[in-house]
Amino acid sequence: MCCLWWPDEVAIGRSGPVPPGFHDGGTALADRPGLLTTVTVPLWAWLGFAGFVVAVLVLDLFVLHPRAREVSLTEAGVWTAVWVVIGLGFGGLLWV
Repeated sequence: MCCLWWPDEVAIGRSGPVPPGFHDGGTALADRPGLLTTVTVPLWAWLGFAGFVVAVLVLDLFVLHPRAREVSLTEAGVWTAVWVVIGLGFGGLLWV
């Protein structure tokens, strides 16, 4: 017995035991079909999410910005670059 909190039948990875639901960086989860699970989302949740997205879009386009101005190409490019950098930065934080 190597660990008190993981059963002995858990796959042993390169740096020690690997908890169920994870892989050790070299062994695919497909090698242990009992560890694979399927996530199901009910139809009402998808419909609720779609309704929320439509409601927020209507709120943004028609309620919060009724007198929106035309955005210049330069401003649109700058804002696009800002949001891309923020997204890449967040992805970089997750990578580390």
